Amino acid sequence: MWMPAPPVDVNAIVEKYESVHRAELAHLKGEIRFYSTQLTQAVQALANLRGQKDAPPGINEALARLKQGNTKAAEEIFQAIANRRAASLAANSHAAAVAYRHLGALAFLNDTQEALDAYRWATELDADNAEDWNATGMLLYRTGELIQAAAAYRRVLSLGRARQDRSLLAMAYGNLDNIYEIRGDLKHAEAMYNKSLKIDNALGNKEGMAKAYGNLGLVYQSGGNLIRLRPCTVQASRFSINLERNMKALKCSDC
Repeated sequence: MWMPAPPVDVNAIVEKYESVHRAELAHLKGEIRFYSTQLTQAVQALANLRGQKDAPPGINEALARLKQGNTKAAEEIFQAIANRRAASLAANSHAAAVAYRHLGALAFLNDTQEALDAYRWATELDADNAEDWNATGMLLYRTGELIQAAAAYRRVLSLGRARQDRSLLAMAYGNLDNIYEIRGDLKHAEAMYNKSLKIDNALGNKEGMAKAYGNLGLVYQSGGNLIRLRPCTVQASRFSINLERNMKALKCSDC
């Protein structure tokens, strides 16, 4: 006798998957936010080259191709600029680092190794740029080189401490805690999340606070600490709702 198949709880499956891969997903969300900023800077830099006396050829074509999602022509332009500037490093090391940074941003989604090579060159030429170290860490994380990724994030941490820049400290702690959690080191992951939460709270960064509370809740869930889990879940939800309301208000103000 034919029997209908039992219903599948799709939401439960998705929630379980996200729970198992929470650290990877958290890091991926951070990558997306970072990539968006870096790509915007790269495209703006390309647009600014138009009309300059020593501008390389093909900029308008490269911009047109970017609109179609093709980054190759733009990558070739920044590679040419980087090569030219690197030829006389004494005068142009910073300019070459900027070109490699933009090249890395354009390759970030298309070619992990090309992006990693570009950002590594950028850190060689401008060792004090925290964004380049952060990008290097993200790409090393993506390739599974967690020890090297952690080392890159610690450079961000060091630069943040030297400059007393709390936003850099929050960035570094947020990325380091994902690595600790993936490695199963919940004690250090909790410590990093708490440090990130403290800084985001001081900065009034609601998005960062929502993320930190959510990640702390997942750490407590993994460790079976249900007493601490509930307050974190409530706070994460509260800050996420407030953030969503603020975003809607901003969109309405732009109408």
